[in-house]
Amino acid sequence: MKYIILIWIISLSMFYLPVYEATYVAPKTIHDHILDYSFQYGVNPRVLSKVIKGESNFKCDARGDGGHAYGPAQFHKETFERFSKDLGEDLDYY
Repeated sequence: MKYIILIWIISLSMFYLPVYEATYVAPKTIHDHILDYSFQYGVNPRVLSKVIKGESNFKCDARGDGGHAYGPAQFHKETFERFSKDLGEDLDYY
């Protein structure tokens, strides 16, 4: 009987307690983006991860090629803008 009353109290309290929505959403990591885009465009995420590891070691602000390449995949600005346009996405190079 004690358990029935406890379950009844818990179930009633669920209706009277305020519901709080999460107000903080953790920012996506580079690994989240790798998974999202690899599945979206049919690319093996392991291959993409290995390319990015080799290009920048996953550093989002990496610079290379004499300062012409930027980001984890080391795109040149012109190439990045062309892919952004071809994919129909408004992406920020920096």
